[in-house]
Amino acid sequence: MTKILLALFLIITSATLGQTFEELVSSAAEAREEKNFKESIDLYNKALQLDENNHHIYNKLSLLHFYIGDVESSISYCNKTLDIVPDDSTALYQRGHCYLSLGQHRKALDDFIQAFELTDLQNSHGSFNIGKCYFGLGDINKAIEFFELTLKLEPNDKYSYFQLGYCYASFSSPEKDKALLNYNEAIKLDSNYYDAYFNRGLLYATQFKNSKQGHSDLEKSIEIWPENKYSYLYNGILYREEDDLGKSKDTFDKLIELYPDFADAYFQRAFTWYNIGILNMVCKDLEKAEALGHKEAAENQKNLCK
Repeated sequence: MTKILLALFLIITSATLGQTFEELVSSAAEAREEKNFKESIDLYNKALQLDENNHHIYNKLSLLHFYIGDVESSISYCNKTLDIVPDDSTALYQRGHCYLSLGQHRKALDDFIQAFELTDLQNSHGSFNIGKCYFGLGDINKAIEFFELTLKLEPNDKYSYFQLGYCYASFSSPEKDKALLNYNEAIKLDSNYYDAYFNRGLLYATQFKNSKQGHSDLEKSIEIWPENKYSYLYNGILYREEDDLGKSKDTFDKLIELYPDFADAYFQRAFTWYNIGILNMVCKDLEKAEALGHKEAAENQKNLCK
């Protein structure tokens, strides 16, 4: 009789613990969906107390720590998973993202390649990230190879077209026609793709010497993302290079209105003032740029504001 009661007690206890684990995991998932990441982390850690070697929970904790910017903890949880399951592609992929965010392209590449091989070379996200790693390592040809592979696996991937455009524009002797072709394809797939318009605008302005199209794309990028300061900055510089000084100054004025602590805006407006011929405003803007930490402003101030 005692043995029967003991067996029943163990069954009931096991069921209760199992139910508690499931409830914790379910609540943690709900908190994550609601973007309550710290609450989700706490709940998953409580679940781990009931199953301390559950590598699926380690993977979830890794992702959550990545979301809150704790990259080192994210790597640590990936390592815990890989200690248990050395060929876990999820952990390898996640750790690759961590290393990539830290600029450790070689470590990221090793993880992405291993994860990609575990998916029989069929995961488009894997090949895309391998391409990004090669680009970060300065091997542009290998980067192109893997972005093209990504497009074979996922033909309508706008990000791969964008990255190919960026690769071709990045050569020491840019292949501007190929860069333009790929930016065009990215924009065909997404008519509100900010990065593609921004980069294509710079390509038109610098490589094709087509300022009209350059302005058109930069202004479209502002329309898509009105708060992005670099679209204004380069548009203002382009107007100055065309000697349209009024539009150049107006563009920098708008930029400074949006970002009053943006040192580059004051620095660039100073040279527009110089071209206009108002030296006291040149010096005023250089002084402000220097105060905001612009490294070149002080030297220019010495030369121009004697």
